[in-house]
Amino acid sequence: MMILAFTVPGPPLAKERLLDARAEGYRSERIGEYELAIARTAQCALSCLPAWSPAGPHALVVRVFRAERRGHLDDFVRCCSDALIREGIIEDERSVVRIQATLGNDKARPRLEVEVQWLGLGASPSSVKEVDGKERDHALG
Repeated sequence: MMILAFTVPGPPLAKERLLDARAEGYRSERIGEYELAIARTAQCALSCLPAWSPAGPHALVVRVFRAERRGHLDDFVRCCSDALIREGIIEDERSVVRIQATLGNDKARPRLEVEVQWLGLGASPSSVKEVDGKERDHALG
Protein backbone atom coordinates (compact mmCIF):
# COMPACT_ATOMS: atom_id res chain seq x y z
CA MET A 1 0.00 0.00 0.00
CA MET A 2 1.24 3.50 -0.82
CA ILE A 3 -0.07 6.62 0.93
CA LEU A 4 -0.07 10.18 -0.30
CA ALA A 5 -0.44 12.40 2.80
CA PHE A 6 -0.67 16.19 2.92
CA THR A 7 -2.16 19.07 4.89
CA VAL A 8 -3.78 22.18 3.45
CA PRO A 9 -3.42 24.97 6.03
CA GLY A 10 -6.15 27.52 6.64
CA PRO A 11 -9.92 27.28 7.00
CA PRO A 12 -11.32 24.44 4.84
CA LEU A 13 -14.13 25.25 2.43
CA ALA A 14 -17.08 22.97 1.76
CA LYS A 15 -18.48 22.47 -1.73
CA GLU A 16 -21.75 24.37 -1.96
CA ARG A 17 -25.01 22.47 -2.16
CA LEU A 18 -27.32 23.04 -5.13
CA LEU A 19 -30.04 24.37 -2.84
CA ASP A 20 -27.73 27.03 -1.40
CA ALA A 21 -28.02 29.91 -3.86
CA ARG A 22 -26.70 32.66 -1.55
CA ALA A 23 -23.70 34.49 -3.04
CA GLU A 24 -23.27 31.66 -5.53
CA GLY A 25 -20.77 33.37 -7.85
CA TYR A 26 -18.50 34.57 -5.05
CA ARG A 27 -18.63 31.23 -3.25
CA SER A 28 -17.98 29.24 -6.43
CA GLU A 29 -14.91 31.35 -7.17
CA ARG A 30 -13.61 30.76 -3.63
CA ILE A 31 -14.26 27.02 -3.91
CA GLY A 32 -12.35 26.91 -7.19
CA GLU A 33 -9.38 28.65 -5.57
CA TYR A 34 -9.53 26.29 -2.60
CA GLU A 35 -9.67 23.21 -4.85
CA LEU A 36 -6.61 24.58 -6.64
CA ALA A 37 -4.81 24.89 -3.28
CA ILE A 38 -5.71 21.27 -2.50
CA ALA A 39 -4.46 20.15 -5.93
CA ARG A 40 -1.15 22.05 -5.64
CA THR A 41 -0.48 20.69 -2.15
CA ALA A 42 -1.27 17.16 -3.35
CA GLN A 43 1.09 17.53 -6.33
CA CYS A 44 3.86 18.72 -4.03
CA ALA A 45 3.39 15.67 -1.79
CA LEU A 46 3.18 13.42 -4.85
CA SER A 47 6.65 14.51 -5.94
CA CYS A 48 8.01 12.73 -2.82
CA LEU A 49 6.58 9.35 -3.85
CA PRO A 50 8.44 6.97 -6.18
CA ALA A 51 5.35 5.83 -8.11
CA TRP A 52 1.62 6.48 -8.09
CA SER A 53 -1.39 5.10 -9.93
CA PRO A 54 -4.48 7.26 -10.37
CA ALA A 55 -6.38 4.16 -11.53
CA GLY A 56 -6.92 2.84 -8.01
CA PRO A 57 -8.35 1.27 -6.05
CA HIS A 58 -7.98 4.04 -3.46
CA ALA A 59 -9.06 4.76 0.09
CA LEU A 60 -9.57 8.40 1.02
CA VAL A 61 -9.05 9.69 4.56
CA VAL A 62 -10.14 13.28 5.17
CA ARG A 63 -9.82 15.11 8.47
CA VAL A 64 -11.45 18.55 8.56
CA PHE A 65 -10.58 21.05 11.29
CA ARG A 66 -12.83 24.10 10.95
CA ALA A 67 -12.31 27.53 12.49
CA GLU A 68 -16.09 27.95 12.78
CA ARG A 69 -18.89 25.46 13.00
CA ARG A 70 -20.00 25.70 9.36
CA GLY A 71 -20.28 23.23 6.53
CA HIS A 72 -21.31 19.59 6.18
CA LEU A 73 -18.72 16.83 6.34
CA ASP A 74 -19.76 15.30 3.01
CA ASP A 75 -19.38 18.69 1.27
CA PHE A 76 -15.79 19.03 2.54
CA VAL A 77 -15.04 15.51 1.29
CA ARG A 78 -16.60 16.28 -2.11
CA CYS A 79 -14.50 19.43 -2.46
CA CYS A 80 -11.37 17.41 -1.71
CA SER A 81 -12.20 14.51 -4.02
CA ASP A 82 -13.16 16.85 -6.88
CA ALA A 83 -9.77 18.58 -6.57
CA LEU A 84 -7.93 15.24 -6.58
CA ILE A 85 -9.84 14.06 -9.66
CA ARG A 86 -9.33 17.33 -11.54
CA GLU A 87 -5.59 17.16 -10.82
CA GLY A 88 -5.36 13.51 -11.94
CA ILE A 89 -4.31 12.17 -8.53
CA ILE A 90 -7.28 9.80 -8.62
CA GLU A 91 -8.93 8.77 -11.85
CA ASP A 92 -12.57 9.25 -10.86
CA GLU A 93 -15.07 8.57 -8.08
CA ARG A 94 -15.21 4.88 -9.00
CA SER A 95 -11.56 4.40 -8.04
CA VAL A 96 -12.35 5.34 -4.41
CA VAL A 97 -13.55 2.20 -2.64
CA ARG A 98 -13.36 3.44 0.96
CA ILE A 99 -13.79 6.83 2.64
CA GLN A 100 -13.00 7.70 6.24
CA ALA A 101 -13.84 11.27 7.25
CA THR A 102 -13.86 13.21 10.50
CA LEU A 103 -15.00 16.73 11.31
CA GLY A 104 -13.59 18.80 14.14
CA ASN A 105 -13.04 22.37 15.25
CA ASP A 106 -9.68 24.07 15.72
CA LYS A 107 -9.98 27.84 15.81
CA ALA A 108 -6.23 28.27 16.37
CA ARG A 109 -5.12 26.07 13.45
CA PRO A 110 -7.88 25.28 10.93
CA ARG A 111 -6.77 22.86 8.21
CA LEU A 112 -7.61 19.97 5.93
CA GLU A 113 -5.62 16.76 6.38
CA VAL A 114 -5.80 14.26 3.54
CA GLU A 115 -4.49 10.76 2.95
CA VAL A 116 -5.02 9.00 -0.34
CA GLN A 117 -4.15 5.34 -0.01
CA TRP A 118 -3.36 3.41 -3.17
CA LEU A 119 -4.57 -0.11 -2.48
CA GLY A 120 -3.32 -1.65 -5.73
CA LEU A 121 -1.19 -4.76 -5.94
CA GLY A 122 2.58 -4.43 -5.94
CA ALA A 123 2.73 -1.21 -3.94
CA SER A 124 5.52 -1.04 -1.44
CA PRO A 125 4.22 -1.49 2.11
CA SER A 126 3.92 1.61 4.25
CA SER A 127 5.41 4.08 1.75
CA VAL A 128 4.35 7.31 3.39
CA LYS A 129 5.85 10.77 3.05
CA GLU A 130 4.56 14.10 4.26
CA VAL A 131 4.88 17.29 2.22
CA ASP A 132 7.80 18.43 4.38
CA GLY A 133 9.64 15.18 3.55
CA LYS A 134 9.31 13.52 6.96
CA GLU A 135 8.51 9.87 6.85
CA ARG A 136 5.82 8.54 9.16
CA ASP A 137 4.26 5.23 10.02
CA HIS A 138 1.19 3.92 8.30
CA ALA A 139 -1.00 4.50 11.41
CA LEU A 140 -4.33 6.10 10.61
CA GLY A 141 -5.20 7.84 13.78
